[in-house]
Amino acid sequence: MKKISFLLATVLMAAMLAGCGFSDIKLFKKTTEETVHSQNRLLSVNNIESDYREALLYLLSAKEEAEKLYGEGIWDLCLDESGTTYGTLRKKQVLEEFTELKIICAYAGDYDIELYEEENRDIAEYTRAFIEKVGRDALLKYNISEAVVKTLYTNNAIAAKVYEAVTLSVDTNVSDAQARRGRYVYIFKSKYKETEGGSLVPLTEEETASLREQVQKLREQATEKKDFLSFALLNTEADKADVFAGAGYFGDVSETVMALSDGEYSPVLETGDGFYIVKCIKAFDEEATAANREKIVLERQEARFAELLASWKANALVETDYKKWESLNP
Repeated sequence: MKKISFLLATVLMAAMLAGCGFSDIKLFKKTTEETVHSQNRLLSVNNIESDYREALLYLLSAKEEAEKLYGEGIWDLCLDESGTTYGTLRKKQVLEEFTELKIICAYAGDYDIELYEEENRDIAEYTRAFIEKVGRDALLKYNISEAVVKTLYTNNAIAAKVYEAVTLSVDTNVSDAQARRGRYVYIFKSKYKETEGGSLVPLTEEETASLREQVQKLREQATEKKDFLSFALLNTEADKADVFAGAGYFGDVSETVMALSDGEYSPVLETGDGFYIVKCIKAFDEEATAANREKIVLERQEARFAELLASWKANALVETDYKKWESLNP
């Protein structure tokens, strides 16, 4: 069978946005109440019903994606002694994602969002392309109609607009101090050592004093190196030696690091965890700072949306036909 996962990344937007939305309640009622037969009903959120075949498409897509990443046997792979399979866990997640989608559907009428003619044309084209790619015979195997496919694309098109509407009022002002990212190359030596059993224990006072002397010698050698990055990679105990960092990255010594000028080395910096030798490559990297500013705004938006979603979930009246869901095997 052709890949169901052609259902596009937009169909999986529910997971990326922590849920999707259907903000035109009248449109949603029209497409559900007239088409959801009792035998097809999987979910009801605030008396708005959903067809199990919509969730099935999500499930089929999730299985295809898992098999593409981990191999065809992943769905039936046992994960524990009780016999829980990867497919069982993923199926539970898919139902949770689909339920979140429908919860947002039920509360999205507050935003007065409409799909424009061009957006509806895009949905029709996506639906046509999907059916052409997957094949009508493959869809018929799961009793999936064109209307079901179109509903999913409509859900996701409106979901993006719901997300935008919810996050429109989020503060997008980020100060230079908050956003600032500089490029730093550093050596880190830990005050902990690994035992034979694999656990970490602190160095003794004598060992710490000896390490302090070793790091001081490294600091003296560092300033003589033309290629400090290669030197740092050979000597550091951190996972990486070259970073774009801002306030707080270097813990208690961050303020000292942030005060370094381009090309300047720090003295040996000591924290509770270990010792640092840091070279400032560029104190203010414009590209990294701009990217971090966008990241901060995105995090604020995601936090706002998550807060609202939590409120919707707490107040929604949800009824699920779990027997029907358990009977679905992708």
